[in-house]
Amino acid sequence: MSSSSRDLAHQADKVARPVAEVGMGQRPWLLSHPIHPATVHYPIGLLSISFALDALQVAPAFTSGLNYLKVLPPAAAINVLSHYTGAAGLLAAIPTIASGLAELYAMWTGQAKAKGGEKSLKDAINKKDVSGEKLKVTLLHATLNDIVLGIAAYNWWVRRQDKDLLLPYTNALLSAAALPLFLYSAYLGGSLVYKYGVGVQRQGAAADVKERQEKEQ
Repeated sequence: MSSSSRDLAHQADKVARPVAEVGMGQRPWLLSHPIHPATVHYPIGLLSISFALDALQVAPAFTSGLNYLKVLPPAAAINVLSHYTGAAGLLAAIPTIASGLAELYAMWTGQAKAKGGEKSLKDAINKKDVSGEKLKVTLLHATLNDIVLGIAAYNWWVRRQDKDLLLPYTNALLSAAALPLFLYSAYLGGSLVYKYGVGVQRQGAAADVKERQEKEQ
C-alpha cells in the first residue's frame, strides 16, 4: 500500500472509528455493550409480516382457507397492512443497519490490524480459522439483509404508485423469496452471538461480570 493510500485510510479511520465506537456501545451511557441486538426486533417483525402478507398472493388456496376461518382481514386491508408494515420496517432498519455496520467495522479493523487486510479477507473466504469463520458469517448475514431490504424498498416503491396499494404478482414472488432469506439471516445473526460470542462479555460492565463469574467458579 502506498503512503498516500495509507494516509487516506488513516483519515477515514479517524472519522469512522468514533461512530463505530458508539455502535459498539463503547460509551458509559450505552451500558458498555453493542446496541445492534437491541435494534433488530422491529425490522424483523415488521418486514416478516409484510413479506408473509404479500406471499399470500402466491398461495391462493392457503389464503382461501384462512379467509374461511376468518383469520385474515379483507384483501384491501391486507394490501394496506402489508404496505405500512413494510414502510415501518424499512424505517426501523435504519438504526439496525448503522449499528450492524459499526460491529462489522470493528471486527474487520481488528482482524486487519492483527493479520493485514488482504490476509484477513482470504482467511474469511477460506474459513481458515475461527476469526475467518466469524467474519464470513458476518459478511453473509449483512449481504442477505441488504438483499432483503432492497426487495422491501422495491416493493414499497412499486406499491405506493397504485391508488389501492396493490402489489404486482412478480413482487409477491419476490416477497415469498425474501421471507426465508430474511429468517435465515436472522438465524445467522443469532449464531454470531450464541456460537461465536460476538460482542459478548468483552467490554465494560459485561467484562467485569465475566471476570467475577470466573473467580466464583
